[in-house]
Amino acid sequence: MINAMSTTPVRELTEEERRRRAKARAARRRQEEAAQKQRLRRERIAFAVLGSVGSVAVLAGVWGIKRVKEAGGLRESAKGLVKSFATTTGIGPKGLIPVAPTERADEPIVVYRDGMGEGWDDWSWATRDKASAAMAANGINGIAMTLKGSEGLYFHHTAFPADGYGSLEFLYKGAPDTVMATVFDEYAKPRRQLKLGSYVVNGAVGLKDGWQKISIPLKAMGVGVGDKISGVVLQCAMPSASGQVGFDDISLMPDTSLPEAPKALTIPVAVDTQAGKHAISPTIYGVAHASKQEAEALGATLNRWGGNPNSRHNWVSNLWNSGSDWEFRNHAGEKPQTKAGGAADAFVQDNRALGITSYMTVPTLGWVAKNGNIQVKSENVPWNTGPGVSGCDGPIAGYDPTENRNRTSVRSVARKNKPFELYPAPGDTVYQDEWINHLVKLHGNGAGSGVKYYAMDNEPDLWSHTHRDVHPAQMGYDDTFKNFTDYATAVKAVDPTALVAGPAVSGWISYFYSALDRGTDDFRTGADRRAHGDTPFIPWFLQQAKAFDAKRGKRTLDVLDIHYYPQGENIYSDAKDPALRALRIRSVRSLWDKDYRDESWIANTGDGPSVRLIPRMKDWIAQCYPGTKLAIGEWSFGAEGDISGGLAAAEALGVFGREGVDVACFWTRPKLFTPAAAAFQLFRRPEPGQAGFGDRGCQSTYGQGERLAVFSATESKTGALTLVLINKTPKATITVPLSITGHDGGASRLWRFSAEKPNQLSAEVGPKVSGGKASISLPPYSATLVRIGGK
Repeated sequence: MINAMSTTPVRELTEEERRRRAKARAARRRQEEAAQKQRLRRERIAFAVLGSVGSVAVLAGVWGIKRVKEAGGLRESAKGLVKSFATTTGIGPKGLIPVAPTERADEPIVVYRDGMGEGWDDWSWATRDKASAAMAANGINGIAMTLKGSEGLYFHHTAFPADGYGSLEFLYKGAPDTVMATVFDEYAKPRRQLKLGSYVVNGAVGLKDGWQKISIPLKAMGVGVGDKISGVVLQCAMPSASGQVGFDDISLMPDTSLPEAPKALTIPVAVDTQAGKHAISPTIYGVAHASKQEAEALGATLNRWGGNPNSRHNWVSNLWNSGSDWEFRNHAGEKPQTKAGGAADAFVQDNRALGITSYMTVPTLGWVAKNGNIQVKSENVPWNTGPGVSGCDGPIAGYDPTENRNRTSVRSVARKNKPFELYPAPGDTVYQDEWINHLVKLHGNGAGSGVKYYAMDNEPDLWSHTHRDVHPAQMGYDDTFKNFTDYATAVKAVDPTALVAGPAVSGWISYFYSALDRGTDDFRTGADRRAHGDTPFIPWFLQQAKAFDAKRGKRTLDVLDIHYYPQGENIYSDAKDPALRALRIRSVRSLWDKDYRDESWIANTGDGPSVRLIPRMKDWIAQCYPGTKLAIGEWSFGAEGDISGGLAAAEALGVFGREGVDVACFWTRPKLFTPAAAAFQLFRRPEPGQAGFGDRGCQSTYGQGERLAVFSATESKTGALTLVLINKTPKATITVPLSITGHDGGASRLWRFSAEKPNQLSAEVGPKVSGGKASISLPPYSATLVRIGGK
């Protein structure tokens, strides 16, 4: 018998702790999605390094012969989803020829100096001491490595462009020919391995006895134009060698044969207010679970009630279960409510008071929290799940969820099929159409003052992981669509004016496959997709919704809801080294740019190398169910507390408006006084009572998009012309000669945040626009709002 109660009391979480857990949950999910790719990648690394010095016997001894054979031809886990690492060139977008760099990197990339450089991880397989005082050439610490067989140091980093870097340099103590060096490309493939002896810098000054300076040109290691680097390896070159060697001050150095990166740039921008005119949806500036004070301070236009715990929200009792985010525990929230519907009512009422839109998640999982006792949690929950034994709502092989369902939950269904109560008493079953009735009666309908959007649950593709204690069975194509229509029709029956969104899937793989396709072989067979005409999941879902709605004569699906998190390695960490900052900012191009080769495992999928998220989804909508709106129900580019995260968020908000997204919700909400919060305020509320970016987009033309992003719009109410200009360079000040057509100009004001002042906006008088001309200066790593003229 399993005890329902923990023997150790668990306290309720504070709001800040909930925020951190929500952020961690999103990061864990993104990491889990890529975990299999990373494991295979590391296996290939070991094979490449050890095999390159003839040590297959060593590898075989550790892994066994079968694994050695597999390592030579590893495939990603999804059959047809990912190409072989061995056959992928990895250079630039399809059809693009890499262009030689024209300037050197701004500064060295430190791999090791008294400790690991920012963004670098130690994946070494040699015996080593990274805090060796005895092997410190400079500073406090150095690295002592024991020579043995083919062992070595391997320092890994998120892949970054090598362009602009010229050499690998470090200080070394030992016999040069006992060690060789190489770098890894973005696919963990080693480039040319070179012994150190030929690359000793003669006459280097200031070195302690026995220390030598090593400088190896990247070209000598086979690094070419357009290549990327993801690691540095320093490896024993003589299997018979023994003893210790030392390393210190390991860095990738700028290529001094190239001119320095400019500290000042001039990039002209032309704005035509009569060209490219389009409405910008007011609901792209959305957040999730923001308090009234947070939503107001950010200038949010939409507040989402969603996330993992909301799949198990008991609206009658105001209770939740956290799922795998927090040990499958029940809880009653930070501010427990006793009146039926009280928690959601307070959320909607606060949104109404601010005049912002509510985007509510309707639980369709089938099980919601029974009580708010945080000591109550599911027990003996398996890690691995699989297909249902007899359908998607029951047990799987080796695990029956009945006991945990009884312990933590009560049943939740779409329809009551009898008269509604406005404030029902807690019972054994919760009815979701009764909740919609409650919300309509208290707040109005979707066309009026009430809830406009209802999302049919949250990430059903991950239920068999996130909520596996009560729903261990993987959802298939048919399961997901039937679940959607059961609840969507129930919602529409109560409030036909509300807009229903779905399927709210979690990310890239789930745009193309169902959870059932994962099966027990990680998508190798993709049986569920093959059983549905080999059609990717999102287009299939849209096709089914169109056919279903045609029979009904009215829509059940109004909004295609997807979640998107770019998959570049370490984007969601707090690291802020130059390479990772640049990657975060570049990753915004994945939202729209067909020529941007995604810098993650996604590039090697059958549908890569570009994500082009918004055009892809709009194409699918146009082909499969025209007229459906598009919501990016969760998004983030990470590091909201760093300037790179703030600039990425600002550019994403501009892209959502330019590309015609209908709804977008940041997950969860930027913490106030961070660069990401400043990005929202720039567009929505640069200061109390001050409007931000306009609502009618127009055309802006400029070059050097890798350095500058510009968004332009007029404001319907006042006629003001508004611009957001983002300087994406870390060192250069950009002067923008501005040319404006179709606007009278006049006085201007500007607000900005920058690397120098990252956490809140500063305001200043802008240039006067006369004769359609003006000039604006943009400091490095900055985002600037300019408002020109207007009533």
